[in-house]
Amino acid sequence: MTKQYLLGIDIGTSACKVALFGKDGKVEAAVSEGYPVYYPHPGWAEQNPDEWWEAVCKAIWTVISSSGVSPDDIAGIGIDGQSWSAIAIDEEVKKYVMQKIMVAGSNGKAK
Repeated sequence: MTKQYLLGIDIGTSACKVALFGKDGKVEAAVSEGYPVYYPHPGWAEQNPDEWWEAVCKAIWTVISSSGVSPDDIAGIGIDGQSWSAIAIDEEVKKYVMQKIMVAGSNGKAK
């Protein structure tokens, strides 16, 4: 059997959206898993990359399980994320070193 489906993942500003498409473009299943924006100081806006990952995993699982499609039948995966999303990673512990600073906040602007 040929692989008949495509999986799209969008890690957006307020949620991770995942959709499963047939090769004809028909949406077989779709879900959105939200995550918070943190405002630790006036004008700051940050997110926790672990919460992105949890939302991505949950959304993929939900789409696959609700569609009844086997992951083996997925031909390809497309991933999109927020603009300007650099995440500093500690090389030794393989963990991010701070929350992700969002473009919407002023904490990333030059002083």
